[in-house]
Amino acid sequence: MKPKSSLVNEIEYSEEEALAENVKAIEFTDKQWEFIAKGNHALNFKEGATRAGKTFLDFVYTIPARIVERKAKQGLAFIFGVSKSSIERNVLSPMRAKWGQKLVSGISSDNTAQIFNETVYCIGDSKSSQEAVIRGTDIKYAYMDEATECNEDVFMLILSRLDRECSVLDATYNPKDPNHWLKKFIDTAKERGLDIWVQHYTIWDNPTLPQQFVDNLCKSYMGTVFYGRYILGNWENAEGVIYKKFADHPEKYIIDEAPKDIMIYSCGIDFGGNMSKHTFVLSGITRMYSSVVVLEEEEIPDRIDAVELASRFVDFCKRCEKKYHCYFESNYDNADPVTARTLSAAAIKNHCRTELLPAWKSEILTRIQLIVMLIGSDRFHVMRNCKYVINSLKSCVWSNKEKDTRLDDGHTNDIDILDALEYSIEKYRNKLLDYEFVGINKGADLYESFR
Repeated sequence: MKPKSSLVNEIEYSEEEALAENVKAIEFTDKQWEFIAKGNHALNFKEGATRAGKTFLDFVYTIPARIVERKAKQGLAFIFGVSKSSIERNVLSPMRAKWGQKLVSGISSDNTAQIFNETVYCIGDSKSSQEAVIRGTDIKYAYMDEATECNEDVFMLILSRLDRECSVLDATYNPKDPNHWLKKFIDTAKERGLDIWVQHYTIWDNPTLPQQFVDNLCKSYMGTVFYGRYILGNWENAEGVIYKKFADHPEKYIIDEAPKDIMIYSCGIDFGGNMSKHTFVLSGITRMYSSVVVLEEEEIPDRIDAVELASRFVDFCKRCEKKYHCYFESNYDNADPVTARTLSAAAIKNHCRTELLPAWKSEILTRIQLIVMLIGSDRFHVMRNCKYVINSLKSCVWSNKEKDTRLDDGHTNDIDILDALEYSIEKYRNKLLDYEFVGINKGADLYESFR
C-alpha cells in the first residue's frame, strides 16, 4: 500500500461541487486541518479523547471526500462499526444532518447506503462471523468507527482486501488498555513497512466546546481510568477501586430524604443463579435529567422458586408505590425471560403500577462509565436505607484478569445489586449525559457544538 493523494483534487461532478462549496463554510480546528493535510496514507488513524472532533471531521468532510475521489475507480466502499445501528447512529445520521437525505441515505435491507451517489456497504465488525461478508472483495475505501471494538481477525481481513492502488482505511477510536491488540498492531506497523499515520487528540484539541462543558467533563472523570482515556486520550489500564470518589467520601452522596422533583421512576431487576442473588432497585431521575437517586433496593437469595420470587417482587412494588405514589417501568435481565413472565403475570394480577420490559443490557464498561460520570459531577445520590448499593459502590474493583470488567468473585463485589441499578437507568443514558451541556447552553445545536 502506497501513500495516497490529497482528499479532493478535481471538481467534476455535482456532488463534488456540493462538497467543495459546503466545506468552505466549515471552520475546522487546527487538528482537523492537520488531518486534512497529512491524513493521506493507506492507513489513517485518529485516536484519543471523546468530543475532540475526530468523527465530526469524518462525516462533514473525510468520508464524502474519499468516496467522491474514488467514484470512478474499481473496488467497493465500506463503513464498518460495532453494528448497523451504531453505524446509523454514529456516522450516517450526523452525515445526513449535514448533507441531507439525497446525498446520505439510510441503510437498506441489503446492508448498503447511498452516499454521494455511491453504494457503500455498512457492516458490523465486532464478530468474526462477518469475515464471510468481506472475504473475496476488493476494497477501495473503508471507514471504521470505534476501531477498538473491531474483531481482530476481521480487521486483519479488511487490511488484506485493501489491494487497490487507491485503497485507503480511515479509523477512529477511543483508546482502551495498553495490551489491546490494536495498540500492538499500531506500535509495530511501521516496522513491518505499512504506510500508516496516527493522529492523537486530547479534549483540549477541540476549542469549539464550551469551557464549562470541558471543565465538567474533566471533573466527572477525574481520578478514574476514563480521565486518562477520554480526556487525555491515552491507552490506560483499569485498576483498583472503580467508584473511587464514592468510596473516599460516601457521606457526600448518601441522603435521608428523596428529592421533590423526581420525574421518572425506574426499576431494575437482576435474576440470580449459581449462588448469586435476585435483586430489585428503584431509581429516580430528577427534572431535566439533572440527577439520579437510588430510592429502594432488595436482595433475595436464589434458593427460591419463580412463584415465591414473584410474590417478593409484588411486595417490593407495593412498598415503592405506597412510599412514592409512583408508576414505574421494571427493566429485567433478559437472560431469563421465563422468570420475567412469572413476575409480570403476578404484577398484573395484583394491580401493581409497573410494566416489565427487557433491560437494554448495554456493555458493562458503558454502564460503569455512566455511573462514574454521575458520581464525578455530583449528580448521583443514594438513600441511606439502600445498604447493599452503598456497600457495593464502596467496594467494587476492576478485575485483574479480564480487561475493563469489574471483579466478580462472589464475595468482593456485590455485582448483582449493581446490575439491577444499571438496568434501572441505562435507557436514559444519553439524556443524562446531555444534561451538562444543555444546562450550559439550552437550545444549542448539539450536532455543531459537540465537534
